[in-house]
Amino acid sequence: MARTHVSVVVWLDSFRIYSTNDTALNPDIRASAGIGCMNSGAAHFLESNRGHLLKNTSGQPVIESFANLHVPDYQRRDMQLYKRDMCLNMTRGGHVDGCGIDGSQQRAGTAAIPNVPAANVSGWNHGKVCMMNGTTNAIGDGLVLGKMEWELGGEYGYANGIIQEGCDNSNATVTNLRAVAQRSRQLGGTPLVYECHTDNPGCESCLAAFLAGAGENAFWGNGGWALQNESQLAGRWSPLYERKLGAPLADAVYDPATASWTRTFASGTTVVFNAVTRNGTVRWGSVV
Repeated sequence: MARTHVSVVVWLDSFRIYSTNDTALNPDIRASAGIGCMNSGAAHFLESNRGHLLKNTSGQPVIESFANLHVPDYQRRDMQLYKRDMCLNMTRGGHVDGCGIDGSQQRAGTAAIPNVPAANVSGWNHGKVCMMNGTTNAIGDGLVLGKMEWELGGEYGYANGIIQEGCDNSNATVTNLRAVAQRSRQLGGTPLVYECHTDNPGCESCLAAFLAGAGENAFWGNGGWALQNESQLAGRWSPLYERKLGAPLADAVYDPATASWTRTFASGTTVVFNAVTRNGTVRWGSVV
């Protein structure tokens, strides 16, 4: 079914097997905040057969660096399809718009996934890209969110959106957003989603950085990662979200003399963000 807007994205992990702090499944696991309720069903399946797991040079499961979690072996086609189908099964009904793939930018043979035999590094990295690319191709008009702008679209791209965790008042926020907008234009206007996530609703400088760089299909999100009840939503909404912004009149212009980006919108709103001091202002042109 066609999706008219983005509303719900299920957050998965691209390579970590979260086994709910269960040492019977993974005796190597290190307790870490936030992993106790994630992907437990998948963990039981993946950990049930050690053939599913990527092995180190000693033939033991590779241990990633975040919480000593095991890693599926994406050199195996069935493991690529298993992860792809997790996303497709959850989005098939139309109530979920897509999947966020955490750690999408991580590679074997780095500090994130160490001790992988040299002969297997390239095959695993290629298999992981195949998994994500296959998911993006199969999901139709749904979303597959990566983490970096270079993962988007084209011959080597394997996602159609990214989420920036900690979308802060930095020049990187501006330039990353601009890079995604430019990438979309290079691909003939292919929609590429940029989710700018913050947990600081009162940060005007953060909003200024976002507005200076935002292109089509860029979204500003505000909230924590673990809300236990609706009362924790209090304070997440800002009256600023109800302001009439209008389309940008042009891309932001950078003035090296002042180290500042400036951008104006159809409502008369002007955004200024200083790339050095990281201070920004939003001068609203309309009250409503």
